[in-house]
Amino acid sequence: MSPKGKCKATGKATKKAARTDADQTAEEGGSGTTEVAVVAGIDKYINNFHDLEEKTRGALIGYARTDIIKRNILFGKYNKRDLNQQEKRTLLDSFNQNGLDRFGLNNVVPLIVDKSLVDETDVVQLSSLLDAKRDGSHLPLLKLKGDDVVKNVGLEKEAFGPQVIAAGGRHRKFALIDWLKQREAMESSASRLVNDLRKNANKGEDVEEDSTITDPLESTEAQLEYVQSLLSMGGSWIVSIYDKEKIETHGNILGYHLATNQRLYSYAESAEEGIIQTYLMMVSEGKTWTHCEVPLGLRTQSQGYKIASLLQQDYVWKLMETIVDMNETHYVHSDIFKMTRLTNDLLSEHGGLLAAVVIYLENRLQLCFNTVPWDEVQIKKSQQVLAMPTSSATAKEAADSYLVDCMHSLAFATPAKGAINDELRRQIDEIYKKSLGSGDKWQYIGTDAPVWKQEYNTYVRGVVSAMSAMSAKVLKDETSSGMNDEMTSVWKTCASKAKFVLEMKNYPEEPALLPFMSVSVWQSLSQQFKRVPKTLTEISSWFSPLLYNHKIVGGKWKIGSATAEMMRALSAHPDIVSDLIPVNLKICTWVFVDNFAALVRMEEEMTHVDTTYFL
Repeated sequence: MSPKGKCKATGKATKKAARTDADQTAEEGGSGTTEVAVVAGIDKYINNFHDLEEKTRGALIGYARTDIIKRNILFGKYNKRDLNQQEKRTLLDSFNQNGLDRFGLNNVVPLIVDKSLVDETDVVQLSSLLDAKRDGSHLPLLKLKGDDVVKNVGLEKEAFGPQVIAAGGRHRKFALIDWLKQREAMESSASRLVNDLRKNANKGEDVEEDSTITDPLESTEAQLEYVQSLLSMGGSWIVSIYDKEKIETHGNILGYHLATNQRLYSYAESAEEGIIQTYLMMVSEGKTWTHCEVPLGLRTQSQGYKIASLLQQDYVWKLMETIVDMNETHYVHSDIFKMTRLTNDLLSEHGGLLAAVVIYLENRLQLCFNTVPWDEVQIKKSQQVLAMPTSSATAKEAADSYLVDCMHSLAFATPAKGAINDELRRQIDEIYKKSLGSGDKWQYIGTDAPVWKQEYNTYVRGVVSAMSAMSAKVLKDETSSGMNDEMTSVWKTCASKAKFVLEMKNYPEEPALLPFMSVSVWQSLSQQFKRVPKTLTEISSWFSPLLYNHKIVGGKWKIGSATAEMMRALSAHPDIVSDLIPVNLKICTWVFVDNFAALVRMEEEMTHVDTTYFL
């Protein structure tokens, strides 16, 4: 029994000692052994990492540049990863989307070399890289003894120099090879086009000059020159040179350390964040959709291609102006902003129409948040005059004119940025889903169908109530922080303005009974328009001649949606005064919404058309 007792006693003594040490540390102002142990645990890994870094730096000879494609390089000794085609394609997409940074310090390919082969005057130290040049001219060309020897190595033909070991960089090499092949194909295509354009120019054909349209020959020659300059760099890349003897001194652990891919957590930007950031950066540089180009060589499935394809559409740009410039996150973090969903919605037949309706409905909500003086009493009196059968025609005309003027004042006011918080938007969205968006009611959106009208009244009451409650909450919460008079005015009148806007039934060029914009409304509109793809394409094609016969159609407009093309055609109509173009586009948009039943009938007829009749 004594061994058991001894063991038990030892356990108690150890725990007691631990508590005593902790108490003593606390008395001395420390935080106790528990926290010290945790910190030591974290530091152990970090210290180990930095120890390896210091030893590796001790083996560093310097930096240079070399052709990583043609040089005799052995991959895989310290990193056993085989070439992964998907990883290579992803890296190639990154080269095409973000640019090929051959000489950036973050892209160094580490080479492990016999020091006796290196002339140390042909390398530079880390301090010299602080003045790095984009073209790599700050980096000397790596020269090793035996570089004049060329031989076939494995699958590589005519690899030059003695064999050196690469601790990583295999995927960069093969992605670079594919990147160069793409540029070679581009060079060949551009060269043929330049020759054809020169032949046409030599024919001496008279062409009407237009300063707004870039000369095709000039732009193609510039493109050819640019691609040739990229190809002239070949496989040139920044490399770091390490002493093979020092790397192998520690049992190859330094080689494995060099070849280790980054294991620390890093937050990768999502495609949805990417389109927002790209848009914001372009705006900050004073750019618009006309400056957006798809990077050369990007695969159509890549995120960069999708982002560029969206932002080079004028209607997508206007949509971004509406929902991003208002500090909006309600849409951005929702399912509708997932890149595949967003692309399918906006680059489809109905994309231009959907964007236009979303913008109009979002603007309706923003009408409620401004500093326009608001006489709620007078508005109610005018509404009562219109509702009373006994009111004279003159009185009704005056009341109607007053209400339209009120709507005009809201329409031309500047919305208060950031006033519409995400919580209010979420509540408005929930109200829509429980009323107008429930069942199949959403199919009657914007119409005067009884089922829609009945639920619309419920929707209005819910939205006004939610705004009133949110207004009271915001004004109460901000009292202590001192909300300025302008924002106080915005919140005090927003609920009343919302009721007015939602109940307004005689505003020109706009149908009544329209909800405020929210994620679920977007989804309803998208589902609605997807029901009539053939009809939208057919009707849009009626207007195409107006667009393509117009002189201003140069290299800026990109076809992303049939309905967007229709709206562009209307904008180019010679008989429409430029000041009235926005009004006409608005009328055209609401025709599709207000007469959707006719579009459905047309879709059914087109679906059952006997095409053999036309053959």
